Amino acid sequence: MFTRKSYLELWRGERYISRHVTTVDAADSAQADAMEHGGGVYQLKVGDALYYEVDMSFMLGSGGDIEEVAPPVLVGRKFNPGPYIKSRGGHTNTDQDAYHADMLNQVTNNINNIPEYQGALVAFACGYINPAPGVYEFTAVDNMLNFLKSQGKRLMFEMPWKSFNNASIEWIAPADLLPDQALQTNSPGWIWMVWRQANMDRLIEIWAAIADRYDSDPNFELVTGAESGPSLGGVPQADFTHNSLRDQLIRLDEANAVAFQNTTWCPYINSLAGRQDALLESAYQNRIGFGEPDYSRSAASSLWRGDTVSSEVDREFRGTIVHHAIYSGSQAAIQAPEDTLIFNETGGIDGGGQQATHISFVIGLNPPGDLANVEAAIQANPDAFATACPSRFSSCVTG
Repeated sequence: MFTRKSYLELWRGERYISRHVTTVDAADSAQADAMEHGGGVYQLKVGDALYYEVDMSFMLGSGGDIEEVAPPVLVGRKFNPGPYIKSRGGHTNTDQDAYHADMLNQVTNNINNIPEYQGALVAFACGYINPAPGVYEFTAVDNMLNFLKSQGKRLMFEMPWKSFNNASIEWIAPADLLPDQALQTNSPGWIWMVWRQANMDRLIEIWAAIADRYDSDPNFELVTGAESGPSLGGVPQADFTHNSLRDQLIRLDEANAVAFQNTTWCPYINSLAGRQDALLESAYQNRIGFGEPDYSRSAASSLWRGDTVSSEVDREFRGTIVHHAIYSGSQAAIQAPEDTLIFNETGGIDGGGQQATHISFVIGLNPPGDLANVEAAIQANPDAFATACPSRFSSCVTG
């Protein structure tokens, strides 16, 4: 069984400030965070059930009382399940202006094909969003989001730190870190070396800036990044280990669970040399989401629906958190869209289905995965998506 860590959590009213693994230093760490966020009354959560209210004066060591109080309630999480479209193209294209124009054109031409589409999944490059330390560029994101708003639709925002098919290294990470902090993969493509702590620190900063700008926007539905599989088979890199990448990805989960109070962080989990069970458990513990770059084809998805059981994880994940998956080119090659939707509702060993809440269908696939077939399948299977508010969320906001 996966060994659960005990946490001390710091809250201020209904806002979740930080989480600290319970050690002898946990209270000191929480105090430091409270001091950083200013005076007032804070709540401490210990473990899963106990909540305490702490006046700032107590945390500063100058007296004050501590008393047990009712748990604070999380602000509702945006939750609009159903089918989405996914723009097709390389997010690290050298000409970013042309790339963004193409993405907007794809979405404009397809988002209203059928009323069931909830919105669009669109990728933006790390190097575009954060071209230099402390500098952020959101013009293309704003343009896409504002268009979708005008159509009553939503944006699912993707910012990968990995590319495929000989894509340019130019945008895979902030420019000041290239080329030293990127590595060519065997796909072939590039990956930003986020298993290095300093690089993950920078990535966490970028996501925090994105959260500050968009988390409260009701049309900003979900955020996701790069798949967990590093594609480094046969590529030597002295400081890479699967454990170091796993640990840094869990750090990102913990940070984004705090940064995004109203938007679901939904990391792609497919493979990591047998360590995807720890990543799936991290998603569960941090009350975030589980993403798949290729619907139902990974070891993680088999764990998710209970078709296989890991020595580390033995629980029912379905229905507990958001599950977003992409109906991709590789998926379309083996399974027609209607079969995918039927599987989502009734597939798996137990017949309980994959129960994905959000599925993104890639624009421009060949039959049977083309949008005409996708749209017919969606309209023929209106109950294919899991639409109940995930049980690990305190509440959901729909619409």
